[in-house]
Amino acid sequence: MFHHDPNHSGQSPVDTSADAGTAQWSFATSAAISSSAALGAGGVAYIGSADANLYAINPDGKLKWKFSAGGPFGPSSPALAADGTVVIGSLDNNVYAVTAGGALKWRFETTGPVFASPAIGADGSVYIGSFDDNVYAINISDGSLKWSFLTGSNVLSSAAIGADGTVYIGSGDGNVYALNPDNGAKNWQFTTGSSVELSSPAIGADGTVYFGADDGNLYALDSSGNKKWQSSTGGAIRSSPARASDGTLYVGSSDNSLYAINPADGAAKWKFTTANSISSSPAVGADGTVYVGSLDSKLYAVNSDGTLKWTFTADAAIESSPSIGADAAIYFGSDSGALFALR
Repeated sequence: MFHHDPNHSGQSPVDTSADAGTAQWSFATSAAISSSAALGAGGVAYIGSADANLYAINPDGKLKWKFSAGGPFGPSSPALAADGTVVIGSLDNNVYAVTAGGALKWRFETTGPVFASPAIGADGSVYIGSFDDNVYAINISDGSLKWSFLTGSNVLSSAAIGADGTVYIGSGDGNVYALNPDNGAKNWQFTTGSSVELSSPAIGADGTVYFGADDGNLYALDSSGNKKWQSSTGGAIRSSPARASDGTLYVGSSDNSLYAINPADGAAKWKFTTANSISSSPAVGADGTVYVGSLDSKLYAVNSDGTLKWTFTADAAIESSPSIGADAAIYFGSDSGALFALR
């Protein structure tokens, strides 16, 4: 799913130290890709495009199947259920569940575009936000509503799921909410200084909740919603934080920089500057390499000490967040509509 797992760690168990950033293939869709790839059994990559198609791409870059929706797929990234069902949100107001063979299983209609990526809980519940200000819990079996929770504004942030099943999600109303997974009751809310839009929470090994906001701060909250620290960047944060195996947090900012943050106190270890804003969310290999895209059309591989490992220049801006395959391939989309696989 988006950012690898229900905790949204962005952390891969795959060693990518041998990766030299060479394009193995690219697959062209007919509109921009801001979605991120979900990687399934057999190395199949699933990704949405603004051309209103959900694509399943084989590891050799050839089309396996495509599913056509009623409108574009935006930043919503697919999530894969245990049985291979692919769940994704669309700007046509619907959440779609598609079988592993590419057939419609069900669709769930909201009253606004769905920018957020779905997260799937241990019991199969699908948690997803909508531009209609609601967070929805949907049963994976048949697409029926389990519960909904109304926030004060649009929900573009994607839900992260804690070890106890608690659902953490941000809203355009400036709050991050902790919701009971059984009934959607609010456990607590934390108010920031601005909207919490495209930055989605990530959960640390100790239950700490990390997320960014448009006020330019990365926040750390304990599992009860109390602030541990906040760390300021030079611009709005619409990238979701990733955490390395040593706990270091990585997040992009609209000030064009990737930040490495100490999880103990929020102090910046270093920042790496690109030529344009970063809304892509980083992915971290088991070897510590950090991968992130920039609106300057480059994918960056950055060493854990903040030095550049390599760059790959795509054909357009990169809003898509990179995903790391089991074979150490790096998958990401570009605003030209291309899905790239680097090895």
